[in-house]
Amino acid sequence: MTQGDPHNLEQRLENTVQSLESEKISSNNQQLLERFYNYLVSQELSNSRVTRHLRCVKVTAEYMDGDLSTVSKSKMVELVGAINQNQIKDTELADSTKAEYRKSLIKFYSDFLDTMKDDIRQVSNDLDGEKLTDFFTSTCKTTMPDPETLPEPDTIRRLVRNAPKTRDKTLLMLLWSTGGRISEILGLKWKDVRFKQGEDKELVTVVFRETKKGENRKVPIRTGFVYLKDLKQKDPKGEDPDAWVFRSEQTKDQLSYRSAYKAIQRAERRADLEQHTKTNPHAFRKARATFLASQGMNQATLCEYMGWVQGSDQASVYIALAESDKENTVMELAGMKKKEENRERDLLPVKCHECGELNRFETENCRECGQTLTTASMFKQVQIEEKTEKFMQEIISSETKFDPQEINEKAKKFVEDEFNLS
Repeated sequence: MTQGDPHNLEQRLENTVQSLESEKISSNNQQLLERFYNYLVSQELSNSRVTRHLRCVKVTAEYMDGDLSTVSKSKMVELVGAINQNQIKDTELADSTKAEYRKSLIKFYSDFLDTMKDDIRQVSNDLDGEKLTDFFTSTCKTTMPDPETLPEPDTIRRLVRNAPKTRDKTLLMLLWSTGGRISEILGLKWKDVRFKQGEDKELVTVVFRETKKGENRKVPIRTGFVYLKDLKQKDPKGEDPDAWVFRSEQTKDQLSYRSAYKAIQRAERRADLEQHTKTNPHAFRKARATFLASQGMNQATLCEYMGWVQGSDQASVYIALAESDKENTVMELAGMKKKEENRERDLLPVKCHECGELNRFETENCRECGQTLTTASMFKQVQIEEKTEKFMQEIISSETKFDPQEINEKAKKFVEDEFNLS
């Protein structure tokens, strides 16, 4: 279970338990649901899972006529049909939500009632939960994400530029660069962030603790290095290992999922993104998996990076998505489309060519020496690199053999001529 409670699951569970006292639910069903709640808690399930099971069976009880304990096979067929046809609630259910309802019915009948029927007076000893639920499954078909709707590196660039706070910029960079679940990112403490800086190597490793798999996961990144470093320097609790990395400015407590989503939405409105682009926190995770697969990351590594069990169907979905994108490759080989060797390059820290300080990609002036990082200064730097490459090619292609002294003299004259330094 992720550190903290960014989804406010304890309160949601408490609200769900209180909602069992509903006029829409018979007293017998209320008693059964209360027993079901106690049973779920005894199995050491997460608050999230207990809430899901309880809510699903509660909604089922509100929809149906009669007691949950006396459901016949034909009535169960009717209930599952109502779930699949979006008749059990006023709002349309996603396929994954329908699967949760079916999973909860299986949990209630084939596990809870089968186990507890001897101790629950209103449940018949003849009840067979497994036979009652043997005609449907709790799974749903894995759907292929639409890459056209997922955020890309350019989307992240625009969002970060338009996020007003360092905290929000850092959150966006981590959502993209780590591919972490939002609960994992909001569960980070400063002790989980480890900087490693050396010659030509600036990395930060974040440790996601107590993840969905029940273990810690280390994810090394570069694109969020400077943002995390800046956030830590500005954070009054940056040296407190147990302080949350992302905190509410009002309460100073762990940032909630709702507040994090609002921060993303603020940046989205200012960035004026295309309407079809999804920016919910989970869309960034899907986008990262798609991007890594397109860059050639194999299935085993992708599972480890994203926190999936080895051999997970999830990883194969993104690998297949990358494999299916062959049209772009053919166009690149034919010269009909510019090859994007590394679309993420523009999100990396910018190193000042004067003092070597690392800066955010969006920064115009070096924070250490004040040197301009864009426009004329950067343009001249690019010119120098291009001219140097040209000079090297001249040396290589020349039939004349130069000794080191002659190369130095030629290089000196080359620079003087090209940049009027004489």
